[in-house]
Amino acid sequence: CCLKNQGLSLLNESTWLCSKLLDYIKAKAGQIPETKQGIEVVKNGLDGQFVVEADMKVQGFKRGTESLRRSLQKMAAVLHEKSNLVTLESHSHCLEDESGQLNNQQLEDIIRS
Repeated sequence: CCLKNQGLSLLNESTWLCSKLLDYIKAKAGQIPETKQGIEVVKNGLDGQFVVEADMKVQGFKRGTESLRRSLQKMAAVLHEKSNLVTLESHSHCLEDESGQLNNQQLEDIIRS
């Protein structure tokens, strides 16, 4: 759980920083455009195609991070469910009567708790 939260936090922060850096680049590009053979060029040498590609990659990072978050949540739910089943099975072995049959009332009590 902690590792999942730390990993997602780092991915979210990295994506956020990339997004802010890209916004800064876009703002600077809008302030100091030059034309060179029909391609908009920022004085630092970045062209419009780079900005568009970088924007698409940042959006991809955001979608990927969200998809990873959902997958990790599903995995955690499955693991939790499996853990509950193992716990239930171990309790059922303790509740068998002399004939080896499980006491249904005791099993129902475990399921409710």
